[in-house]
Amino acid sequence: MMKHLLFIVLTFISLSTYAQVGIGTENPRATLDVVATNRTGSLTNVEGILIPRVSRQRAQSMLNVEKSTLVFIDDVSSGTPDNAMATEGFYYFTGTRWQNVSETSIAAPPKFFYMPSVVLPTATTDTRIVDTTNTDYTYVGGEYIVNLYNLYKNQFTTPIISSITDPTNPSLPVGTVVTPNDTLESLVKPATSYHYFVTYADPNVFEEIKLDANGILKYKVKSNSIIRTGTFMNIVIKNK
Repeated sequence: MMKHLLFIVLTFISLSTYAQVGIGTENPRATLDVVATNRTGSLTNVEGILIPRVSRQRAQSMLNVEKSTLVFIDDVSSGTPDNAMATEGFYYFTGTRWQNVSETSIAAPPKFFYMPSVVLPTATTDTRIVDTTNTDYTYVGGEYIVNLYNLYKNQFTTPIISSITDPTNPSLPVGTVVTPNDTLESLVKPATSYHYFVTYADPNVFEEIKLDANGILKYKVKSNSIIRTGTFMNIVIKNK
């Protein structure tokens, strides 16, 4: 009896220390290594791994799902309507939602984009400067300070109107559920995830322009400068 117990204990120790499983191979090179029986040739037998196939309703009903869980949704006629789960395909769990694998690989974020249109004050009487509750615009020691990142973030998270949230849009199916991935909000990252550039500024108006890593713009306005149609500043935001 003691010999049998000793053998079982040693077996478990061996498994826990090796912790690699091979299918089709005696020498696995990873935690799980699956090797095709016939890697080449014209045989007609099927090789591969079948990922669990579930309906959209089944996926939406799962609880306590671990990040990176992979399923194949083969039925989108059931469950709660969701633009992010509208087609059959492979989906992985991000920790908060199911993400279509093909959309992830295709929809790469832009490398750079222009700062959304904002007003840059050129006078201390500007309402944005006078309003002390508006911390995105301040004036200190002859220098205008504008929080570009916050202004960009606010525009992308709360647009005035959107085609996917406008209830008068006839193309929206009844019961459409809008997720963060469907909106501009999914493009917003922390302030330090970007580089900020001023590519043009009216030289007759702006001077001593500065930009920091948090998207804070500082500038001074030349005395007796004339604000005209061509008085503007181009700002580019680049993903790191």
